[in-house]
Amino acid sequence: MSSVTSDLTAVPRNGLYGATKGGVDALTKAAAVEVAKEGISINAIAFLAADVEDGMFQRFLAATGLPQQQILASIPIGRLLSARELAAAAWYLCSEEARFVVGATLVLDGGFTSV
Repeated sequence: MSSVTSDLTAVPRNGLYGATKGGVDALTKAAAVEVAKEGISINAIAFLAADVEDGMFQRFLAATGLPQQQILASIPIGRLLSARELAAAAWYLCSEEARFVVGATLVLDGGFTSV
C-alpha cells in the first residue's frame, strides 16, 4: 500500500510518512521489473484516506492537525474511499484481468490529485 502523499502531493507535518511511501512506489517498480518475466506482477495502491475502522485516518488528522472537513472539501468526489472500494482495487490487481499491469501504482483518491 502506498499513499498519494508519496510523490503526488505533500501534506504538512507528514513528510516522513510521504517519504516512506515514495520508497514503496520505487520498490514496487524495481521489484516488478525484476520478476515480470516469471509471470509475477507487483503493483501498489495509493490512496488519500479510507473510511475503514483501523483508525489510520483519525491518526492522520491528529498528526497533521488538519480538520476532517478540510480533507473532505479537497476531494472532488466529496467523501472518503470505502473499505469495499479499496478491497475491489486490490482484488482487481490480483486478478487475471490485470496480468498486464506491472509496476504500477493505482491511485484511489476521488480526484484529489487531479485538481
